[in-house]
Amino acid sequence: MAAAAPRILVVDDDADTRTSLRTVLERHGCAVIERSSGRKALNYLTSDEAMPEVIVLDLGMPDMNGWELIFILARYVRFAGIPVILVSGMVSEIHHLHDQVAAYFPKPIDTEHFVTTITREIRRAQEKRALAPEDRF
Repeated sequence: MAAAAPRILVVDDDADTRTSLRTVLERHGCAVIERSSGRKALNYLTSDEAMPEVIVLDLGMPDMNGWELIFILARYVRFAGIPVILVSGMVSEIHHLHDQVAAYFPKPIDTEHFVTTITREIRRAQEKRALAPEDRF
């Protein structure tokens, strides 16, 4: 039985950026879930849908920005282990990275480095899941 494609949640209010990221990620065997705001991403994450291995997140979004989403996710055990990769044009907003942030890519992204980072974080997430029981809340 073939392993399921790793799930990546892409959260960005810019449709062109989401499309570009989807194209790159799907080309590398990932299943992509797209959301256009932090609030919509949070709604997805709190549904009964399968959790993503990695979240790719923009910072500057209406409704709920990337930092707000990161701090909400970090408060819950169910989400705290999901690595976040920031993809943002807001370089001035990067004073320090939260523990949950695995990497930061300024827009436009270096696709090769982005794919290498995504692959590394998927592997780490899968290794953690194999070691930990699934009874997270």
